[in-house]
Amino acid sequence: MFLRSHRQHGFTLIEIMMVIAIIAMLVSVVLVALNPSKQIANAQDKSRLNDVDKLRKAMSQYQIDFGVLPQDASWPSIAETPKPVCAPGKVNAACVNLDAQLVTAYLTSIPHDANEVNPNFSGYKVAKSTPVPVVVATNMNHTEYGLDNGLVGHWNFETLGNIAYDASLSGNNGSMTGVLLTSSVPKTTFPDTKSASFSAATYMITGNPAALQLSNGTVSAWINVPVGGAGAGYRGIVTKRSAYSMYLLNNVFGVYDWGANLGRSSGVSLNDGKWHHVAYTFQSGVANGTTLYIDGVAIVSTTTSVSNQTLAVAVGAGGPVGGIELFTGSIDDARIYNRLLTAVEIAALAKGEG
Repeated sequence: MFLRSHRQHGFTLIEIMMVIAIIAMLVSVVLVALNPSKQIANAQDKSRLNDVDKLRKAMSQYQIDFGVLPQDASWPSIAETPKPVCAPGKVNAACVNLDAQLVTAYLTSIPHDANEVNPNFSGYKVAKSTPVPVVVATNMNHTEYGLDNGLVGHWNFETLGNIAYDASLSGNNGSMTGVLLTSSVPKTTFPDTKSASFSAATYMITGNPAALQLSNGTVSAWINVPVGGAGAGYRGIVTKRSAYSMYLLNNVFGVYDWGANLGRSSGVSLNDGKWHHVAYTFQSGVANGTTLYIDGVAIVSTTTSVSNQTLAVAVGAGGPVGGIELFTGSIDDARIYNRLLTAVEIAALAKGEG
């Protein structure tokens, strides 16, 4: 009679880790196989954004060193159409040649997008802005990376003075009354050195161009409300009275339904002395077609309607007439889009990836 030794054979930790790694590789291969064009497009866009960042940093450093931008005289202003950057080694009146000023000292070469169809252009455009120049990648595949598609108003409050320049390049500059700039800013990955400090006597207003007369769109901003509050009652953040508006009502974030003449509340108070990102997407007259977001998270869906489009956009006030419902606190990176941003895009804004 023979006795057999029975031994339980289990998996070791190393074997389990190897299996997990193999499964992960197979999943990634399957995903690429299912949608290879999207994977390639995503990789291209990430490369373009990296080039945008390198160009912006190089030009900003040149401006610090010499007091002007490279080839300063050939740059358009922020209120004009951005101008293409010349491809490496190209000289053309239709583009800004940066080779002589930037290559070697600030860049190894001028970035070039392989998908740019014009042989004289790099695939990137520039415009003057303070304190950092505007750089745009012209061949982006997916707008969720650039977050500039449909952007019709963007006030980043980086320049001290009476004008709040529109960084969307739509030319919707605002006029500032008594607004001060501070170095307190939200944490963002895009360049952001200043925010606007509002009080009971300060506000910003724009004109009323057709581009801002929207029935569907997105409004967003960073706000910092002191513990003492932004003020009693309604206090405007970004408003186009009678059309679309973000407010605080006794420090609770909300929006206004101008068709029904009613406030729509998030139920969340924001007077804690910290930076918060607030946004809402709206579709006039659509049941539950409006969604409010705080710090990138959807809080509530409701219904709002546009009454009329007769008044201008205001920041830090409930409207452009008489300085009504003035906001006390700081506001930064106020934006208006002519489309509904996705939840993913709003989350990216709230992470400071604008």
